[in-house]
Amino acid sequence: EGKGDADEYIEALIQSKLLDEAKSMSADAVQAFRELVAPNLREIANELEKLFLYVGKRREIVKEDVRAICSASRQAVIWELTDQLGARRISQAIVALENLLDSGESPIGVLMMLVGQFRLMLLAKDLMTRKLISADDGQGGGFQFTRAFEQLPEETKAHFPKTKEGKLPNAWRLYRCALAAKNFSTTELIRAMELLLEANRQLVSTQLDDRLILEETITKIART
Repeated sequence: EGKGDADEYIEALIQSKLLDEAKSMSADAVQAFRELVAPNLREIANELEKLFLYVGKRREIVKEDVRAICSASRQAVIWELTDQLGARRISQAIVALENLLDSGESPIGVLMMLVGQFRLMLLAKDLMTRKLISADDGQGGGFQFTRAFEQLPEETKAHFPKTKEGKLPNAWRLYRCALAAKNFSTTELIRAMELLLEANRQLVSTQLDDRLILEETITKIART
């Protein structure tokens, strides 16, 4: 995720391409597009071209168009797991976990993704608890959140993890984490981090089945 392009460039590219083609995209279509397509300007441009060809002369692009034609990135598969777990949907989270592992992701790699997700959930929860930011799951909610996050004072975000390039987490990803964090208390999020730490210990130091360790951890987190 750290290698993604900045949200302001992504939004500008989407709006520019839509303007060039004299088309519009509904808010839920934009959200679906951002969920499926990796935050890479070249990939976004390619997927938009596919969309334009798909809808033809029709001016408005809707969510169903995006779901029908846009290719799901590796990031989308990862988000499926973290979103389902964030929503405490155990069976759907287990299915998403199996899909990731079957596609070649390593168990320790999946675990690190979850650690990163819950760390951001905890940080987002803190911002929302202190009423410094809000996350609304509605039309335009993602863009409102990303703008609000970018406008926060630097000292408010100084403790956030940085990418190798020294950048803050992708604001759209943080928005998704903030929505998920609303389903957990701060205490439950801390407990989730403890469960992930225990899973890490088991993966590297025991002979237990890796999938079973992850499945049990996911189940415990969802039921915390």
